[in-house]
Amino acid sequence: MSSSTSLKRNSRDRRKLAEVLREKDRRLCAADPAVFVERHCTIEEPDGTVIPFRLWPFQREVIDALAGGDPVIVLKARRLGLSWVVLTFALWMAIFHQGVRVLILCKTEGDATELLDRIRRVKDRIEADPLSAHVLANLERPEKERNAVTTLDVGASTIRALVGTPAAARSETAGLVIADEFAFQKRADHIWQALAPTIEGGGRLAVISTGNGRHGDGETFFKLWTESSALTKFFFPWRARPDRDEAWKERQLRLLGDSDRFRVEYPEVEDDAYRQANIITVYPVEGIQAAVELGKHYLASGIPDPDGGMVELAIDWGEHTVALIIWPLAGGGVYVAGELVFESIEPGAASTRMLEALNAQPHPASKASYDAAGIQAMRTFQAMRDQTPGLTDLKTDKIAFGKWKDETIGYLKRLFNRTSEGRELGVIAINPNCQVLIRQLLAYQLKDPDQGRVLKKDDHGPDALVAGMARRAAHHRTLIDQET
Repeated sequence: MSSSTSLKRNSRDRRKLAEVLREKDRRLCAADPAVFVERHCTIEEPDGTVIPFRLWPFQREVIDALAGGDPVIVLKARRLGLSWVVLTFALWMAIFHQGVRVLILCKTEGDATELLDRIRRVKDRIEADPLSAHVLANLERPEKERNAVTTLDVGASTIRALVGTPAAARSETAGLVIADEFAFQKRADHIWQALAPTIEGGGRLAVISTGNGRHGDGETFFKLWTESSALTKFFFPWRARPDRDEAWKERQLRLLGDSDRFRVEYPEVEDDAYRQANIITVYPVEGIQAAVELGKHYLASGIPDPDGGMVELAIDWGEHTVALIIWPLAGGGVYVAGELVFESIEPGAASTRMLEALNAQPHPASKASYDAAGIQAMRTFQAMRDQTPGLTDLKTDKIAFGKWKDETIGYLKRLFNRTSEGRELGVIAINPNCQVLIRQLLAYQLKDPDQGRVLKKDDHGPDALVAGMARRAAHHRTLIDQET
């Protein structure tokens, strides 16, 4: 055999072996997106440096869940590389599930353009790499291949990136939907409703976001995270990255100059992610925490007798009625001894439980105060009171919020501040078992800080407190102001 013939045969054998290895690689990549990502995908550091994508263990968890078909929701700290995770998974879907439609919903047009460009750049680098180009070979070709701002064709598959709107969510029958920074998307509740057919039809779903509070734009994401049993949940704190430690945290705190902002952007526990560093709460957080601590102290060491020897009831009627057991304290203060929370319960049944709770107190009850808007329900309460032994003399006090609310809120702020300062009189204590009231007080926001208007949402506990403290605020405010 001539040397030239031998060289040709060796060349053919090498080509055949190379093709066998490429085909084996394609099969492995098709079976496991993590293999595809680590062998063929490159990503960009913040400074633009291109590096191979080596998955951290927590990133692999998300890819494995998506590959298994689980609808996924991810609550995360910033800069964990999870956008790259879902984008490279989207490219894997487009390559190895030809004909699939992938939809990426973003909070802004600029984000949509950037995310699709990231996928485009990953694909271009694969195509330009002799060791990776084979994974794109032999894809079906559409009659007219699109490579536009909002659309990228990958063979017979299509990836679209759009601003998140209900119309955009309905625009595709998608095999994969990625909702990026979903807690910041406008009309997220309607977008989620529009995505329901995708989920019900077996389409894959990745909802990824940092936290954005419990209300406003972030409310839908928060409810999905806390209430949905249909989604596989992942929470990744700032520590999830193996290259972050306490020294990194200290550097970030110095850069941000705001510990609250750090907790929101780089949460350590889930609750941190739902704080809102850029909102103004009605009551000081430190004061609420001090009130709860004082309530714990009372439970452990003994509760002061109520000022005047009698307890009171404070009610905010509604679909989510809240009633508070109020112990007036000396010096214009108050101890919230307990709460009763009613979800869609008719006033008669709620009234019975309220009156039973009053009768169970170690001190007699003097009155029940209520928001004037609940006058119809209060008539039912009064009828039940008249049939309750020991409480037939219980007075009722209608509080007109238009007249009393702002002044009472101002008074309560003073009580919270005095409590956090460690004052002995003119303070507020809250039984730590009043979980609904505490949660609502912490989330109670100003809608218009310049005018002092509060946001009307999830406020039945705070409104019940206002009803119970309105007369006391009017009587003691001058004394408190003189001491403050």
